[in-house]
Amino acid sequence: MKFIKSILFLAIFLFSFTKVFAADYVIQSQTSTGMYYDVFIDEEIKASANYRGLIYCLEHASAKDIFMFHINSTGGDLFACLEICNAIKNSKAVTIANLYRGFSAAAYITISCKKIIVNDHAIMMIHSHSQGVYGDVTDLQRSISFYKELDIMLLDVMFKNFLTKEELRNIQSGTSLWLHEDQIKLKLKSVGKYLER
Repeated sequence: MKFIKSILFLAIFLFSFTKVFAADYVIQSQTSTGMYYDVFIDEEIKASANYRGLIYCLEHASAKDIFMFHINSTGGDLFACLEICNAIKNSKAVTIANLYRGFSAAAYITISCKKIIVNDHAIMMIHSHSQGVYGDVTDLQRSISFYKELDIMLLDVMFKNFLTKEELRNIQSGTSLWLHEDQIKLKLKSVGKYLER
């Protein structure tokens, strides 16, 4: 009876697990060693609720699992992006970014992966984040101060060693940094994240 209950529990778990990915941006398959996930970040990054299944699987993955992030996005929601980045960084799984176009928040997700493949004509754009705020004058001043500090901290943490101090200062002062394929490869090699196709 215990065996039947275990089988039933496993069947229910597997059925509910496949429903986690009702979204069409993740395709999962079983390999001989673990799970393999193709994750498509190829549109605007939306609110965190859209990535619950992905975040859950990253948090519960083993060192035998592989997540291949196909990055071709202009960016999107900063806080959803940060939740994905934290899940990637804290995951035991092998995480690989397959970079085509990584602008803004998509650049953060790209650089969070353990290894990065740079495709022909790949580009990245890194800039100070954009944020809308509202409230009275005092609220606006506090919000602006908070977001400036957050921006400095995020750029320092996420792109440390990948970007030079001068590049970081330029971004923090409002200049967008555009990188083409060869520049990206060179920077990734210097931090040990470049993965040859």
